[in-house]
Amino acid sequence: MEWDFDHVHFLARDVHALSKYFEEVFGMERLAFYEAFKGAPYAILKLGSGDLRIRGYREGDEPDARGPSLVEGLDHLGLAAEDVEKTVAWLESRGAEILRPPE
Repeated sequence: MEWDFDHVHFLARDVHALSKYFEEVFGMERLAFYEAFKGAPYAILKLGSGDLRIRGYREGDEPDARGPSLVEGLDHLGLAAEDVEKTVAWLESRGAEILRPPE
C-alpha cells in the first residue's frame, strides 16, 4: 500500500485568524473560503502537494466530538526544509514564534 499526503485538518475557533497566520508566515495560498460550509466557516489553503483545511465550530461542536476516545488534538504540523536554520530565521522574520528550537 502506498500513501500520498492529502491534507491536514484543523478545528479552530477563529478560522480567519488561523488562515491569515498560515498565509502570512508560510506564504500559503488560500484556495477557498466559505463563511458557512455546513454551518461553519471553512478555509482551504495550498500546502505542498496537498492542502491545509481549517473548519470553525458548529453549534454544539467540541474539538473531539467525532471520536472522543481517539482524539487528543493535533500534536504538530511537520514540514520538510533543506536548510533548517535558514528556514527558522525566515519564519521568525515573518512573525512565527519558535517554541522549541530545531534539534
